[in-house]
Amino acid sequence: MPASTCTVPHCIHPTNDCHIVCDYCWTGFNDDIRWLTRHVSDLEYRLNKAYGKTGQGGGGTVSTDPMRQPIHTLLYETDEHGNDGLEILLHVYLQSTNLGYRWDDPLDVMLQRLNRHISRLRDHEATPAYVTQFHSVTGRARRFLDSPDEEKVLLGPCPAPSCDHQLSAGISATEVRCDYCRNTWTVNYLRKRQHDRLLSDDTTATQTQLLELLALQGIVVKPGTLRKWVCEGDIKPVDVKDGHKLYRLGDVYGRSARMVNNVWDMPKVQGK
Repeated sequence: MPASTCTVPHCIHPTNDCHIVCDYCWTGFNDDIRWLTRHVSDLEYRLNKAYGKTGQGGGGTVSTDPMRQPIHTLLYETDEHGNDGLEILLHVYLQSTNLGYRWDDPLDVMLQRLNRHISRLRDHEATPAYVTQFHSVTGRARRFLDSPDEEKVLLGPCPAPSCDHQLSAGISATEVRCDYCRNTWTVNYLRKRQHDRLLSDDTTATQTQLLELLALQGIVVKPGTLRKWVCEGDIKPVDVKDGHKLYRLGDVYGRSARMVNNVWDMPKVQGK
C-alpha cells in the first residue's frame, strides 16, 4: 500500500496501512494522554495550593502566587492566544468521538475514559486536529511540574516555521531541543530572541494582568514592586479601559530587566 502524508497539522511524516495518523504522532499522542492521566492530580493540587486550599486544614485564602491564574487557565479556560484548556479539549474531543462525558465529570475521570478507549481512535476524523492541541497542553503542564532540583528558564516559542512549541531549559544548559519539531537551538540565541520579543511587545493590560503575563515567561515581579515603579514614573499608563489604567508589557519587562546586569542570569526577577 503506497504511503501517504500524516493528517496531523504540520506533520510531514508518512503513514500507511490505511491510517490517517503516522506512527510518530500516534505514539506521542498516547504518551501525552498517559502523562496527563498520571499528573492531572498534581496540577490540581498545585492550583489548590496557590489558592491556599490543599485540604490540610485552615479556611483557605486567595494567594498571590503568580502561577495561580496560569494553571487555572491551562486546566479550565482559553488563554489569550486562543489555546483551549484541558477541560475544554476533553469535552469537545470526547463528544466528537462519541465517548461522551457528564458535565460534572472531573478531569481525571475524563482522562481515564479517554485512556481506556484510545486504541480505537487513531483513525477517527476528529483525532488529527487534537493531537497537536493535547501535545501543547501537555508541554505547558510539564513545565509547571518541572523538578525543583533544577530551575528552568522559559525561552519562548520554538523559532521553527509552523512550530511555536514553548521551549525551556535548565539554567546551566547551552542548547535545547524542541520535543515537537526536533530542532536544536542554542540557549543564547533563544534568550536574545526572547529578550527582543518582550521588549517590543505592545500588549496592553492592567498591572495584575501584566504580572501574570510575565509569570508565564518565568519572570516574577511582585505587585508592590510594580506599583512602586508606577508611582515613581518609571512605568506610565498608555491607555484607559473601563476605568482601569493599561500599561505596556514591553515597558514593564524592560524595567524588570534593569534590576540585574543580565536578566537571564536569573530565571526569576523579583522585587524586594
